[in-house]
Amino acid sequence: MAKALDNHRNLRDCMRVLIITEYFPSLMEPAITGGVEARAWFVSRLLARNHAVVVLTSWRRGLPRSEGIDRVRVLRVGPHHPYSNDNQVMSRFAFAAAAAAKGRTLGRFEVVDGQNFIAYLPAYFIARRTGARAVATYHEVWRGDWLENKGWLVGGLGELWERLVLTRPWDHLVAVSRFTRGRLMAHRIPAERISVIHNGVDLELIRTSASCRKNQHTLCMVSRLVEGKRPELLLEALVLVGRLQPDLMASFEVKICGDGPLMERCLELSRRLGLAHQVRFLGRMESLQDVYRLMKESALLIHPSKVEGFGIVVAEAAACGTPALVADIPPSREVLEMIGGGRLFRPDTAERLAEEIIRHFTCDPVPVGHPEALHWDVIGARIEALYQRLASAEASSATVPTGSIPTEPFSGG
Repeated sequence: MAKALDNHRNLRDCMRVLIITEYFPSLMEPAITGGVEARAWFVSRLLARNHAVVVLTSWRRGLPRSEGIDRVRVLRVGPHHPYSNDNQVMSRFAFAAAAAAKGRTLGRFEVVDGQNFIAYLPAYFIARRTGARAVATYHEVWRGDWLENKGWLVGGLGELWERLVLTRPWDHLVAVSRFTRGRLMAHRIPAERISVIHNGVDLELIRTSASCRKNQHTLCMVSRLVEGKRPELLLEALVLVGRLQPDLMASFEVKICGDGPLMERCLELSRRLGLAHQVRFLGRMESLQDVYRLMKESALLIHPSKVEGFGIVVAEAAACGTPALVADIPPSREVLEMIGGGRLFRPDTAERLAEEIIRHFTCDPVPVGHPEALHWDVIGARIEALYQRLASAEASSATVPTGSIPTEPFSGG
């Protein structure tokens, strides 16, 4: 890993980089829960080959407060903060306050990068306090959508928080997709302050994960069980497949990997729809290798999510040799365009998904695609180049000269 970084070790000055992210794996609990955590995990370890990297993250009971992982110094701060996509408002804000306080005591950094909503403001204020470049890595823009997505309490607080984030004079923002870049520009962030650097795929880990025979009747979904990911849409579509093609449905084994607040509701719906004997809820798997093993053995990945920053799970499935049916939203279109595979379905009803499942298995298989352009070595080298140019820019300038950073061309969003 990180050959692209190692090749130029002697030509590059060592930077001190602080990455702030809500969740980060531990050697004691190596499971990764989503794209934000995966990006922080891979980027920090790649950068640590050549630079001094510190990660500030939340603490959970049973985990060490301080830990060294592949030359990355990991510091866990604040009170116990469990994995959660919903609620946990108090422990989230407590983490933000603890991160801001701790970051000011760690000395000088060249770059401070906040990697998700709750990490942005601590990252900004630490950077301003320590003289570092303030960077925000943006997966999704929710400004204007918080109330619809999270309700009045959490949504109201989130809306206020993100308004504060987007009105700060950041040195640079990294968008994980052209779609996200377009959303940022819609909120008056200048285009020259935004670079598009996608999330990546660990091709080596996938290739070395245990091989297994492809089961031509296994479908999988790999996602957190939250409203925006729509696991219930898959269950409803399976019922329709059973009505239209009962023999085909009878042959299926469906595995849903992931945890979240909808778990009990999905289990109950599965029982009520008569799917309990065919649908297995696996919960959160212990390691990425286990997730990749599931993808490798599956004939088709279903990704019905309507809320995405980029949707890297689709590219990971392609690297595992598994095609994906994906809800047609702009970030997912972008992923499929990059890998040259997969297939979109209209996301409005379960009927559309059911039709595409039947189409794949009866007459027109979904193409797999090729995710090599999203190799983490390539992504890591681009992030390193951006950080170095930001660190070397004149203190009076908050932008990097046009053309000096590698970035995807913007084509709308």
